[in-house]
Amino acid sequence: MSVTQVPGGSSVSIDETVSDPTIHSLDEIDEGDVVVGGPDPMPFVISGGKRRPIQSLEAFQAAGFEASQVKVVGDPKLEELPIGKPIKPKPGAAVAVRRFDSADVFLGAGHYMRTWGTLNLGSGHIAAQTHIRTITWFGGYHGASTVIFADTDDAPLHQTESRRYGVDGTLVGTSSRTTAWWEDMSVADAASVKEINIFHTWAPDSFQTILDRWVAAGKSIAELVEEASKVAKVVTTFV
Repeated sequence: MSVTQVPGGSSVSIDETVSDPTIHSLDEIDEGDVVVGGPDPMPFVISGGKRRPIQSLEAFQAAGFEASQVKVVGDPKLEELPIGKPIKPKPGAAVAVRRFDSADVFLGAGHYMRTWGTLNLGSGHIAAQTHIRTITWFGGYHGASTVIFADTDDAPLHQTESRRYGVDGTLVGTSSRTTAWWEDMSVADAASVKEINIFHTWAPDSFQTILDRWVAAGKSIAELVEEASKVAKVVTTFV
């Protein structure tokens, strides 16, 4: 399992495309394991020799699973396990969450990014995935995603780590990758979230410079959107 713990923070990422000798083979999957596999994975829990889909992040959280339990499985034989009944939250155990999804964002030159996930209002836990891809033959690129949660006055409450990813052209390497990541914000701030802004950029260094300057100036989200418009695209969800 490829897991990164950011120093001084609580964010974790699992990258399904990294070549990692510790990736679990099918023989190492045990009863009760939570596993993901594939370019756009749905989590499954192994139960009775079957893989039971965990169809929502609410169900994942309500079942008491932790991010550290997830195994990234590279063996295609996982697909041969029969599918069991989905894991669903028990009645009355629903977790209050806010969903966000940028959908597929076209960055130009055949490059695309998408970030989607949920914010748990009870714990401030953010669970998300980012997909980066290109349809160009030889022209790979590096992109980055940043999610900023804001209140009703367009003031930022929490800014996630800027996560950078790289892909190759379709004829020269890995042209598509999906990374699952987790991060936490304070419960008080989570309760005040009214809009979720997902920034995708094809120029991570330039965007980071703009972002750092914006943070230091204490400006609104709208001002950041305007300043970063030449190197990034933003999708805003109102909650």
